[in-house]
Amino acid sequence: MTSDDREPPPTTAGPEPTAEPAASTPLDPLAAADRATRLAAYFAANRDHYTPDALRRAALEAGYTEAEIEAGLAAPAAAVAWAVPATASGPGPKILPTIGTTVAFILGLWALAVVLGSVMADGSLSLIAYVVAIVAATVGWRTLRHEHPSVARGLGCGVIVAFVLPVVVAVAILGFCLATGVIPLTGN
Repeated sequence: MTSDDREPPPTTAGPEPTAEPAASTPLDPLAAADRATRLAAYFAANRDHYTPDALRRAALEAGYTEAEIEAGLAAPAAAVAWAVPATASGPGPKILPTIGTTVAFILGLWALAVVLGSVMADGSLSLIAYVVAIVAATVGWRTLRHEHPSVARGLGCGVIVAFVLPVVVAVAILGFCLATGVIPLTGN
């Protein structure tokens, strides 16, 4: 294949661009602004690939008016670019504070259970403290998730671990009992 066999670049000639079909004549200003924005975005995306005349013909065939086409061709490319959402500009949670909060929550919950278990022989107060700590951590996660996302994520992870860890331990003990036929703590 020689250089003469290649097609010329689209900016000098080539296939005609196809614009989105225009809706019927807009009745309200918001619809007109939406049409103008879509056409300007179409021109911005294709102005490096097609000539202005080819873009104009495609827009006319799609049903856009001359005024809309002139406004779209005159719009700068940066005016129709997507902007980064304001919520995405803030820093996200950091890993070390998240891990620290999770570990502190789990260790605090364990220490509370040990202290309350030694004070109360039956352990009923430990279960109440466990539930209160889970509810407090959930409220803390809900309250702090925008101002302190690392701490909030740590509290959320701590709540998940506080729920998952007892289930894992119970399944492990049950598996041990089924595999060996021995019930722990009874000596049978």
